[in-house]
Amino acid sequence: MDDASKEIENLAIKETAGYKNLIAIRDYSVKTRDMFREIQKENKIYKDQVLEQGKVLELLKKQIQHLQIKTQGNKATG
Repeated sequence: MDDASKEIENLAIKETAGYKNLIAIRDYSVKTRDMFREIQKENKIYKDQVLEQGKVLELLKKQIQHLQIKTQGNKATG
């Protein structure tokens, strides 16, 4: 239990609406923070995938250019 939770427990009367609201806010904050961290992890995975795809596209462009040069060379000598 973190300090904020201990403070809530120490200061509140458990049956009051204010106490229940504080607990709900605390739980919502924890859940929201956990969800945000998960989204950050997903976002990093997607960023890495996009970067990798960019590298693959660049490699394919170079291969196409190489093939174009090769076929142009064959036409000139043929």
